[in-house]
Amino acid sequence: MNVSPSIGISMFPEDGEDRETLIQNADKAMYHAKRNGKNYQFYTPDLSNV
Repeated sequence: MNVSPSIGISMFPEDGEDRETLIQNADKAMYHAKRNGKNYQFYTPDLSNV
């Protein structure tokens, strides 16, 4: 069995000024990382348009 993490990263205050927005953006980044076979992905505004 091979296990690998998928991590989404969002940064305060660039990617959101409240906890809810930061979590939503980190979640978008995490799913992008999963789709592309990466271990981690930083949030970028273009991920909101995917």
